Amino acid sequence: ISPRRTPKGHRLYSRADVQRIQQVLDFLDRGISIGQARAALEAQQRGETSVTVAAPQESRGLWAGYIARMVLAIGSFDEKNLNAVYSEALSLYPVELVTSQLIVPLLEEVGRRWQNQEGSVAEEHFFSVFMRNKLGARFHHMALETTGPKLLCACVPTENHELALLLFCLAALTRNYRIVLLGANMPFADLPTAVRRSGSDAIVLAGSGGA
Repeated sequence: ISPRRTPKGHRLYSRADVQRIQQVLDFLDRGISIGQARAALEAQQRGETSVTVAAPQESRGLWAGYIARMVLAIGSFDEKNLNAVYSEALSLYPVELVTSQLIVPLLEEVGRRWQNQEGSVAEEHFFSVFMRNKLGARFHHMALETTGPKLLCACVPTENHELALLLFCLAALTRNYRIVLLGANMPFADLPTAVRRSGSDAIVLAGSGGA
């Protein structure tokens, strides 16, 4: 897509450009990778009537495969393979899709394995540290660019798992919110002072269902 520009530098998109963007978004919503979407659109431009892309069922199987591979890497404390699978997914799919289809279900699976005594506390901690490092790097990079309303985000007292909160914060950053992240196990008594001194517009509290 190559939009024209006005004398003031604003981009002008044609109806065909808008339609093409919508087609890409539709593909991504179905779990189809950017590479597959590009190939399908290029084939359509060439006039090919039969274009093959992954069906929704195949996409679900693809994400299940990623989850299984990462669970194996977690079980063997293999950070190299864990990072390889995670990086592969990010290279093929938008980060929002990787988050919703891979990271969130994987967090649930790791938690389920711990509750059912199929996995260990060590495995959960290993994966938590890995994801905290990955998500934390993204958080600090994105936080420098936002200019919108400020949210003070923290986990409730006794809640020691902050990955879900961090995922929320990353989603908020993509919508231009500024974030003050206080992390896990935050005493309620300290929140009013933190809100006042930080100039936050709202508080977001996170906790598990059993908290």
